[in-house]
Amino acid sequence: MAKKIVRGDDGKEYEVRVKKPFFKKWWVWVLVALLLFFVIGALSGNSDNDDTVKKNKTAKSKSEDKLDKEHKIGDKVSYKGYEITVNSIEFPKPGEYDSIDDGKKYAEVNITINNKTGETQSYNPYDFQISEDGARHDFDAFRSESKDELHSGDLDDGATVSGNMLAEVKEGSKLQLVYKASIWNDKTVRFNLE
Repeated sequence: MAKKIVRGDDGKEYEVRVKKPFFKKWWVWVLVALLLFFVIGALSGNSDNDDTVKKNKTAKSKSEDKLDKEHKIGDKVSYKGYEITVNSIEFPKPGEYDSIDDGKKYAEVNITINNKTGETQSYNPYDFQISEDGARHDFDAFRSESKDELHSGDLDDGATVSGNMLAEVKEGSKLQLVYKASIWNDKTVRFNLE
């Protein structure tokens, strides 16, 4: 900082520090240079990049179109390389040691997940819900005689896993399997189970 000598009201001379104006400080000019660098970089895009962005948006919208419609048992739905197929639904009877609420039955849904994303993906039965006349809940029922239950895990690229998920549902309700594609958006894949 620069120093300046000032004469006070009492006639004495005092040494006072004077601050530089902000535009004379070195860090201001470094920030201005960085800002210009980023603005010029953002404005000077090439047309090849624009075409790639358009192609990606088109591919994304085609993939997301599948999320907006309802599918049926046996349909293979692919979302960003993650393929889901509902193979079957069965309504098994309760076992000897099982208790189930009056007016309800077991619904056992068999699904297959195929990973074609190019990287390892996690899967979890809690990514799926069953919808009864629009009211959704988890597949969290227990049946003593259940086999081949779908558990959570990691699926390598190109690998496939199949398993059953079990829920208690009301007799006569319209059933759908709902898969939430991402926790970051509200997109879902729906399979009609009847």
